Amino acid sequence: MWRLANRLHLGLASAPRKHRLLPLLLLALWCQIGCPQKQVIEGFPYEFWGIGIELKVSQRHITVVRTIPGGPAHHVGIQSGDILEAIDGATVQTSEFANVIASLRGESKSQVKLTLLRKEQRIRVVVQRAFTRKTPNGYVFEE
Repeated sequence: MWRLANRLHLGLASAPRKHRLLPLLLLALWCQIGCPQKQVIEGFPYEFWGIGIELKVSQRHITVVRTIPGGPAHHVGIQSGDILEAIDGATVQTSEFANVIASLRGESKSQVKLTLLRKEQRIRVVVQRAFTRKTPNGYVFEE
């Protein structure tokens, strides 16, 4: 796509100014319609079964930002800075962040097995999902 845009730009450089805009607009429209889209996570629900964890994704890792006080992840000792390596034995991919979030949420009172890396030490924990409700004052968990 960038080659096409570069050729289009070079070809338009000698064209009168009023003739340059339309092809660039068409290229932008084509990119919106025809280019592969990034994975989009559905809007954040106010109620779900989860483990009470906030994550961030980088090019190399999915890292714990924090555990929500009183939540299941907090109770099993997950800490800020832990790197998420696997969920239920499956290695996590940073390119599939939406799938990671979906895997951490689940059925009522079900468990999820996590493999974490903390300061070069591999840690395995089992976390039971809890009903989570977002309120104006934070999160509330119900077992």
